[in-house]
Amino acid sequence: DFDSDWLAAHVEMLDASQNGEELLVTSVDVNRWELYGAYVDLKLGEVLGYDYTLRYGRQDLLYGSQHLISPLDWANIRRNFEGFKLMARGAAWDIDAFAVRPVAPSAGNIFRPSGRDKADASRTFNGVYATYHEMENQTLDVYWLWLREQEPIPEFADGSRHTIGLRWAGTHPIQDAGCQASREWSW
Repeated sequence: DFDSDWLAAHVEMLDASQNGEELLVTSVDVNRWELYGAYVDLKLGEVLGYDYTLRYGRQDLLYGSQHLISPLDWANIRRNFEGFKLMARGAAWDIDAFAVRPVAPSAGNIFRPSGRDKADASRTFNGVYATYHEMENQTLDVYWLWLREQEPIPEFADGSRHTIGLRWAGTHPIQDAGCQASREWSW
């Protein structure tokens, strides 16, 4: 990792393997020695109360409850993307706009046993994801996502898919007899 006032860089490797298992190896089980994350952040400064950063490279995308967009933490191989992301961080809103391609794992993978991981040239994933965080113990996410598949694949959805939505989430502390927060209820 490298970080300065106007530039930051990050590089991360991945080695995912499966040994001695009797179960069928799936596409999220094995990927040997791959470049998982490699990006550069250009810190653009503050404009109209927002700090702007432009990121280019191979990166994670994770938003909200991670049901729609996540690095797939439950799998042996995490999901990543390659492309651009513009991040605006403000007092009330955090806004990300991105234009990326999903990275298809290949090395050590039984479905594509040779080569390196590459961004899927036929698929683009674009979107704007905004989070309002000025409400106490609550967040509001508003988003537009666009997945475009240019190459028809048998038995898979292809074409252009737009998703527009919002997500309201929060936590409520549950207090014990001494009015101390003893646990938290999420919704």
